[in-house]
Amino acid sequence: MGGSCCKIGCASCVDAMQLDLFQQGLSEIPHGVYKIKSLRLLALGANKISEVSPDIQNLHNLQTLLLWCNEIPRLPQELGRLTQLRRLDLSKNRLDRLPATIGNLVSLENLDVSFNQITEIPASIGGCKNLREVNMKRNALTDLPEGFGDLVQLTELNLEQNNINPTLARFFDFGDRYCVHLCAFLRFKKATRLPARFEQRQDRQARVYYADHETQSTSWIDPRYFIFVRNLPFQERRKFSLNGEPSNLFASEERAPAPVVPASATSVTASSPDGVCHCGGPTKRACPYHLCAKCCRHVDCPLHGNPDLMGGASLRSFTTRTEALRQQLKALHLPEPETWKDKPRLRLSLKRTELFENSFRDVMRANTERLKLRLQVIFQGEEGLDYGGLTREWFTLVSKEITNPNYALFTVSQVDDYTFRINPLSSINPEHLQYFRFVGRVLGKALFDGFFISCYFTPVFYKRLLGLPVSLTDMEAIDPEYYRSLKWILENDITDTVELAFTTELEEFGTTRVIELKPDGAQIPVTEENKAEYVDLLTDHLLSRGTREQMDAIVRGFHDLIPHDLVRSFNSAELELLLCGVHSIDVQDWKANTEYRYYTPSTPAVQFFWQAVERMTNDQRAKMVQFVTGTSKIP
Repeated sequence: MGGSCCKIGCASCVDAMQLDLFQQGLSEIPHGVYKIKSLRLLALGANKISEVSPDIQNLHNLQTLLLWCNEIPRLPQELGRLTQLRRLDLSKNRLDRLPATIGNLVSLENLDVSFNQITEIPASIGGCKNLREVNMKRNALTDLPEGFGDLVQLTELNLEQNNINPTLARFFDFGDRYCVHLCAFLRFKKATRLPARFEQRQDRQARVYYADHETQSTSWIDPRYFIFVRNLPFQERRKFSLNGEPSNLFASEERAPAPVVPASATSVTASSPDGVCHCGGPTKRACPYHLCAKCCRHVDCPLHGNPDLMGGASLRSFTTRTEALRQQLKALHLPEPETWKDKPRLRLSLKRTELFENSFRDVMRANTERLKLRLQVIFQGEEGLDYGGLTREWFTLVSKEITNPNYALFTVSQVDDYTFRINPLSSINPEHLQYFRFVGRVLGKALFDGFFISCYFTPVFYKRLLGLPVSLTDMEAIDPEYYRSLKWILENDITDTVELAFTTELEEFGTTRVIELKPDGAQIPVTEENKAEYVDLLTDHLLSRGTREQMDAIVRGFHDLIPHDLVRSFNSAELELLLCGVHSIDVQDWKANTEYRYYTPSTPAVQFFWQAVERMTNDQRAKMVQFVTGTSKIP
């Protein structure tokens, strides 16, 4: 039954089983609806409803409730009496929480609360024993309750664009079945006490972290995660990251617990509101948290904070993880005889005039085992032994050839003239996918052997190489004008302003064709309600437009040498530093070639800036340049 009835709840519809009031401009649910006790399906999507009455409990036969695209901030506790409800769609409302009685919906199979402002899920949700699909995309969630682990039927879970804590975020890398293992971990966590040497605390932003009193260190990762992973079957365990695992975690459970360091000594918590160290020792120089030299591990301390608590952004943390990566890669190298002449090598016999073609031939005909051999570079017609110098020169030359416009593999970024992105028109070369796999092998070989390449790519390239999701902010480095247009759409009301459909245009070799962003996209107009979905789909298309196959080929080549598990702890900026290195930055040359707008070299703020830069190490300068420009290379 549709919404054409003259009076909802009248004799003609009191026995109705379906009621569709889609896009009727309703500001509230008509009271007559609550009288139709026979209803099985109630569709109220795309209205302006701001309240659901407690009378919803009267619809005890309801199986499907669709309230998407409304303005509902709260739901009544009486919702929990709809024990026959199987599907509940509350996406794109203004919800900041779910009712505590949601666990009474024992028949619920599909729950969609995406695009809301929910900060916490009630622990009672574990009562929804039949729940199979949950969509919580784009909320404000940081954690899931332990009761969530009781959802043993769950097969699909979407937590994208939340601020999920680092422990649970590690399960996202597992693949399509990550929700199964995540729920298993939550059940394990509920049944397992925190090891005696650890203490759970919160920082000033209410973020949970764990203090290890034995090593006097802190970490975002719940130590029970490592115990859980270690107990998994090998085939599954090897897919999880054990980066950051505390030393002697299992052995420590059999020993007497280490002496407990006072809470006030390791962090500023509620037990130490003054932020003063009470350990009795001298405080560190200029430490804003006044913590002693022995136990300073505060997450917010800019001088002495634990690098593991800085989201992988600190230089110390990056250096530590880089050293660990080098050791792991060293273990993958094939064993070599002690005598130089007996050592097997991957031989590259090259003509300088045909360097790209010769390199492609020799690298691509090698299998993955031979790729692990040390290189022996020979330039035909030149005498010389390769003790590393010729290999270093080869990486420099071949990385420049990779971006040679004559091969049409890469094109210069629209933002600058020194970073490159994949050329969407590379298919003009019929062998382009094999060439891209060669590119991936070159990048992997450089990282595997500890050499650097001399070409720089856009941040999106490194993200996709790591398998990380891309977002609208990544568009700014590709096409700033398009980025500003899409951002304007998100930040402004587009009703009666723009006429768009879920399509885009692609120009190839002088011809233009229309591409639908979703099935029947040409027939779906972009509205204020669905514009976020439109921007997400268009961004994903633009950032991978015509380059998905090329990127897949590069990733395959890269993984021929570098297992994904070894680089999963790095972000895109750090991967660039691993591949390109940190070049010496001449501060005086930088100052001499800086253009000022609205400032002069004598402006106090400018002078303070240069004084700070001069005090930095070269690594810190490179990190700052990378933060500002997107690449560690000086323009």
